[in-house]
Amino acid sequence: MFIKKHSPNSSSIPVLVLGISTMLNLIIMFSLVTIISLVTGDFIKGFIATIGFCGLRYFSGGLHIKSANVCNVISALIVLICIYLPIGYWYNINVLNAVSILLLAWNAPNGIKKSKLPVKFYPALKLISILIVSSNFFIESPTLSMAFLLQSITTVPIISVLLNRMKW
Repeated sequence: MFIKKHSPNSSSIPVLVLGISTMLNLIIMFSLVTIISLVTGDFIKGFIATIGFCGLRYFSGGLHIKSANVCNVISALIVLICIYLPIGYWYNINVLNAVSILLLAWNAPNGIKKSKLPVKFYPALKLISILIVSSNFFIESPTLSMAFLLQSITTVPIISVLLNRMKW
């Protein structure tokens, strides 16, 4: 209401609420990951995993959980898995990147039907998602490989069906 009162030309109240809640969820998830990664001495990995996961999610879409609290916890757990699950050897990174690209080529963007973005832009979102993951063939970050893989899995439609059955 404050924004609408002081800026009458702003978006509708539901759009403003969605934007603010999205930012709050991101801040909460990032704060959880930052605190845990600082305590364990893995802040850089935490930062890389958070940026990789959220950056890819922005373009590829993915699973949406109705409860903001559950979403925050699951997102933080996914990012923490990226930090603490060891991936060795360069070929493992390349395999994870390739699997992520295949999943994104097949499924992305997914879960963005409620957005006002015209369908004609979906191929561009798919291409951007694939290019983001492809960059890791040069960067060779195990943390990014895992973040990209877990995010690309959230674009698989059956994952949404299973979670909807669980009433999340």
